[in-house]
Amino acid sequence: PGYVGVRRARIIYACGRRIRTSTLGPAHKRLSYALLRHATVAAGYADGLPRSLSGKGWARIGGVKAPILGRISMDLTVLDVTEAGTVAQVGESVAFFGEDLDALAVEAGTLPYELLTGIGPGVERVPG
Repeated sequence: PGYVGVRRARIIYACGRRIRTSTLGPAHKRLSYALLRHATVAAGYADGLPRSLSGKGWARIGGVKAPILGRISMDLTVLDVTEAGTVAQVGESVAFFGEDLDALAVEAGTLPYELLTGIGPGVERVPG
């Protein structure tokens, strides 16, 4: 606030690497034996996704909320893309933080600023 033309950086984009349909059970934090469509995304805690969002955070694919399944690993995160339907395809952009930055900070038990400053050096910065 108060700075003309300055906008807050808010989104990490990652790419869906693999999409499968299977039954996931107790190994995942979101316990479910339902048939789920899940995507493996090329982003993890090395990129700035806090491990504290494992099993309780989410990303967006085409504007549709996709919950994080299980634990966030160093370079990969698995998302439940069942609700995203045909929007979730291999190569589709996945948005972390974005419009949900404040809510995700609460889930992670931290501040939005800390999420943003935790984005890894390997993540390309693109001015909007």
